[in-house]
Amino acid sequence: ILAFAVLVFLTARTEQENPVPQRLRRLFHELGTMSFGIYLWHIVIGTLVVTGGARLLGETRGSYIILSFVAALVSMGVAWLGYRWFERPAQRLLQGRRTGVAQKI
Repeated sequence: ILAFAVLVFLTARTEQENPVPQRLRRLFHELGTMSFGIYLWHIVIGTLVVTGGARLLGETRGSYIILSFVAALVSMGVAWLGYRWFERPAQRLLQGRRTGVAQKI
């Protein structure tokens, strides 16, 4: 626990001295919003892409590396679509019910 506390402190100190560029900050924010979708889909997509691709490309270490990279990109794309078309509208709908004000979906 102490090592983790020191790591958090050092990370915060580094951030204060050298702020993260806005583009990188925005990228990490987008990945954070998609993280649940990535978590949900990565096993299914990874299994399909890697096993299906290995049958087509052959079972070599190089093909597994490439297919794993492709599976990660496809998982992120599916997660983004899920966030865009399902999660965000559902959040707006639920937020409107809590506040009593309907929001445009």
